[in-house]
Amino acid sequence: MRKITDKPTRGEVTETVDKHGEKLEEKTDDLDVIATDTETVRDTLDALEPGSGTMEGVQEVVRLIDEAEDVSVEIFKEEDENLEQRQAESQDYQTDIEGREEASESDRNQIVDAASQIETKQTIEELEKAEAATSEDIDFMNEEIDKAEGAREESENLQSRHRDRVHGGRR
Repeated sequence: MRKITDKPTRGEVTETVDKHGEKLEEKTDDLDVIATDTETVRDTLDALEPGSGTMEGVQEVVRLIDEAEDVSVEIFKEEDENLEQRQAESQDYQTDIEGREEASESDRNQIVDAASQIETKQTIEELEKAEAATSEDIDFMNEEIDKAEGAREESENLQSRHRDRVHGGRR
């Protein structure tokens, strides 16, 4: 009998996929906030009255607003890297599930092959049940793979848009 204790439960798989999805969404939301802050700083600079203040005063204000933009862009860069790391972790876990799904496909084929060689009806029926259980597990893993991939793709799409907002409007 094979050792089955080193395999995750369906609940653990779902929980991990959901946690990865939540973290991706949280980090993507953080990028949105920072991109909005960056745009607000830029809009503030654009809204300054050309005839206001003295040369020195206006130059200092512009310099400080530029620094605020630089700080915002640097924070964005750090959070963008954090999101990249979360996306890689999600991809790694998805790859692990895909490996398990492929192994289960192989197991199902082995069960089908064995059933085709068996003569006893009751034994065949039990192997058919094992095949059905394996198919159910494969379907579950495929659903989780799709969910993980969907969350990561959504995160990557939003990340790209936020990058365009921050880096596309750079002065």
